[in-house]
Amino acid sequence: MERRRRPTTATGGAADWPMVGRADELNWARLRLAEPGQSLVLAGVAGVGKSRLADAVARELEGESITVRRIIASAATSTIPFGAFGALLWSADHAHLGQSGAIDAALAVRRALEASTPANQLALSIDDAHLLDASSAALVRHLAADGQTRLVLTIRTGEVVPDDITAVWKDHGATRFDLQALSEQETAELLRDALGGPVQPHTAAQLFECSGGNPLYLREVVLHSLACGLLLSHRGAWRLAGSLDTGPRLHELVEQRLNGLSPATLDLVRVASFGEPLPVALVEALGAFDALVDAEDRSLVTTTSGPEPDVRMAHPVYREVIRTSTGAAAKRQVHARLHAVADDSIDPIRRVLWWQESARRDRIPIDLALRASALARRESAPELALRLLDGLELSAAVALERGHALFVSGREGEAISQFEIAAALAEDDQQRAEACAAHINALVYGFDDLPGAQRLLDEAEQTISDEAALDFVRSLHVSFVTLAGGEADVDLVARFLTHEDPLVRLRAFPAGSQMLLRQGRVDDAVALAAAHVPAAMEATNELPDALTWVFHL
Repeated sequence: MERRRRPTTATGGAADWPMVGRADELNWARLRLAEPGQSLVLAGVAGVGKSRLADAVARELEGESITVRRIIASAATSTIPFGAFGALLWSADHAHLGQSGAIDAALAVRRALEASTPANQLALSIDDAHLLDASSAALVRHLAADGQTRLVLTIRTGEVVPDDITAVWKDHGATRFDLQALSEQETAELLRDALGGPVQPHTAAQLFECSGGNPLYLREVVLHSLACGLLLSHRGAWRLAGSLDTGPRLHELVEQRLNGLSPATLDLVRVASFGEPLPVALVEALGAFDALVDAEDRSLVTTTSGPEPDVRMAHPVYREVIRTSTGAAAKRQVHARLHAVADDSIDPIRRVLWWQESARRDRIPIDLALRASALARRESAPELALRLLDGLELSAAVALERGHALFVSGREGEAISQFEIAAALAEDDQQRAEACAAHINALVYGFDDLPGAQRLLDEAEQTISDEAALDFVRSLHVSFVTLAGGEADVDLVARFLTHEDPLVRLRAFPAGSQMLLRQGRVDDAVALAAAHVPAAMEATNELPDALTWVFHL
């Protein structure tokens, strides 16, 4: 029975959550700031834990009897001279700051900072320093150049940073540290500590995948899951009792990041969220390369390296939020644009899915859809293979591929019905042979019906006149005779082992290898097996036992 247990800390504020996975960074910061005048810049995406680490660093400094002045910059104060320092300075003596000259104001700010503390015993911690107004940023640069006051700054990657703040680490010796997301193991540890008990591994993995190791996003997902009754304590361990939902608060946080983007950048991010991994070549074909540069600078997307780079969303939550907030018409338009610029560098599965999602199913090229379905089937995704055939006009080839996908999914009876349809719609002997062979495989491997398979073979020899097509079916007979312990026709086996069709050669392999072994030619039998490994790996759906044949000679 599920039990709703109150977690020890997870329902509290952000500060109530333990800080996990930052011990090395904290120790490194302590050593870096041991001497007066040293500066540290903590950079990272929203929610990665910059502010939390900066606060921990500040408390470490306070433990060393260093006075820490905490400043929080914001968009609201970014246009007001020394606006971020207002809470520190607002008094009768300093009420004129916004009206005085910049130099006088800077001196007033510095006097206020050092009013009761020598500069070498003072540390200034500024959260979101990228939002400082120009005057404040110039003052921070002056303090860095002066080399007496310790500075701890946080900046958000992907945001425009004032030149004077950039100069703090580029020109004045500050150390910049780019904070990374938590690893999967660190995320599991944070969940355990925050919830006050162990978390089932699968649940921890789901929460890591959803949050990407971002502590803020993880916290919002956990709080929402607790409130909705999705995250429950069961037999002493926390587990998800349903489909994971990120919740409205996390959506709001991401939407705040997207606000203010140019229409071109927002469009690129939307296309990437539906099309990732998206080759850079397709981005260029869409005329969106400048938007890609902007989105990457803002840490909304990442671009892989290599000869064929592709674009991916920087965080899975961004993808989910954008997908869920995009209307149906806009989704169809995005998929239509993706398919319009797709070329052979994009795998058939994605091209067909893009076409289907664009609501143009009646125009899907049959050959492309058949290739996509066969690829999905060979990747052990039969339901996807069936979906890729949706909307196609019925034909022998479509019925045959649908039958293959049904057989792989374990629906042998439905598969046989499709193979019968394929045989009835066949336009030539080759299609009849392929439908017959698939039907025989389904009878043998699905129902162990060897007599039924033999009857189909006999009928095929009476109805198929094309020699190559007939070989395709006869090779099945050679295979079944051998596997049943009999001896196949030597001449047929020799001919089939050199046949141009790899499936025909593969079906003749058991008979050929047995003949070589009976002659004592073990090395030749092993070499024959090695030569058939590639074909066996490709034919795992058509001949489920093929790999067993070649690896267990």
